[in-house]
Amino acid sequence: MMKKRMNRAVRLALVLCVICLAGIFTAILGGGKANAASKTGKVTEGPLNVRKGYGTDYSVMTDGSGRVQLAKGTKVSILDSKKVSGTTWYKVSFTRNGKEKTGYVSGKYVSAGETTISGATGSATVTEGPLNVRTGYGTSYDVLTVNGSRVQLAAGEKVTTLESKSVSGTTWYKIEFTRDGKTLTGYVSGAYLKVTESSDDTSDDSPSTITGANATVTEGPLNVRTGYGTSYDIMTVNGSRVQLAKGSRVKTVDYKKVSGTTWFKIQFTKNGEKLTGYVSGAFLDLDEEKIDSKKAATGDSTEPSGEKKGTAIKVTEDEYDLLKRIVHAEAGDQSLKGRIMVANVVLNRVASSRFPNTIRAVIYQSGQFSPVRSGRINTVKPDATTIKAVDEALTGADYSNGALFFCMKTSSSVANFEKYHERCAEEGDHVFFK
Repeated sequence: MMKKRMNRAVRLALVLCVICLAGIFTAILGGGKANAASKTGKVTEGPLNVRKGYGTDYSVMTDGSGRVQLAKGTKVSILDSKKVSGTTWYKVSFTRNGKEKTGYVSGKYVSAGETTISGATGSATVTEGPLNVRTGYGTSYDVLTVNGSRVQLAAGEKVTTLESKSVSGTTWYKIEFTRDGKTLTGYVSGAYLKVTESSDDTSDDSPSTITGANATVTEGPLNVRTGYGTSYDIMTVNGSRVQLAKGSRVKTVDYKKVSGTTWFKIQFTKNGEKLTGYVSGAFLDLDEEKIDSKKAATGDSTEPSGEKKGTAIKVTEDEYDLLKRIVHAEAGDQSLKGRIMVANVVLNRVASSRFPNTIRAVIYQSGQFSPVRSGRINTVKPDATTIKAVDEALTGADYSNGALFFCMKTSSSVANFEKYHERCAEEGDHVFFK
């Protein structure tokens, strides 16, 4: 009897130990519900792609039912947020087919409560003006006034960001700036700010020489800066900011990638004076595509010829992103024309009854594109030339003569293709068939 009582006592002690240990581990790890969302959101436009990470650089989530998308009106729990290129992205949890899932969506398409993000100190440039400065986060607050006059910021003005808050999916910033020698604080919409991120200050891509490609300014007035990126000041001559009008002609000298955007060092003439400065490639139309200095040196940078114009094609944001990625993964080292032709192959397949009828389905069709099999499509960063190539292909430019296939000229697959298909074009390292 004494032995049984002792055994029961031992078992009870063990149970209590387990409970204590569980409590300790729960305290250490945070418990199952300690990180539950403090607010909910609602999808304002759908179907909304749910991605595997913050931003369109990450692929769309998939499950047994296909791509994971949220319908308009779907409620989600917001777990966390992150600003990506000026847009707030949310980490969310939601229910799909009876199971709780977690993913990432753009805040542009989610109506959420306000979330203040402290520690957002940095610099920013006003992209459009006059921009109203308000007394709080959002247009529900009055415009700030000083001595009875509304405070507005001109395009190109520099400000310091102090913190930010998501208001109905749009990032608003609390900013600090100087007006008439005084330091003021106010609030502006992030839609009209170019925020300098840490990656703008440094880049792994050092300048590469471009041998004198001429270019035209496509939008103006275009600010000319003292270095690569918006973190550098706008150039001034005799106290006036240097800007280029739409249609101005410049000569490119060097270039550098800054946060995925190509910036150019340029030479130009202003008021009879020859100047050198830096501008974003997003507002330049190059006469010759000389992004690759090696190709520029060998003369492989001429304007594409042999274009056949077709009907412009409308695509979704997701399709546009995918098309840029597959073109850059397959032909990122080729000429502008060569990249357009790879885009042509994808679009020609969409139009053909022999292949799936969407860009996504064509690109992800089993066994077709090696960057999909290797996963490289998810890691490439399309440059300015690739973006231009895709844009031209989508407006109807086709240099491929209707090609449906392509491969490297040195590939053993060439002979096999020639057995069953018609060779219809060649460009750079690729040969095309239909």
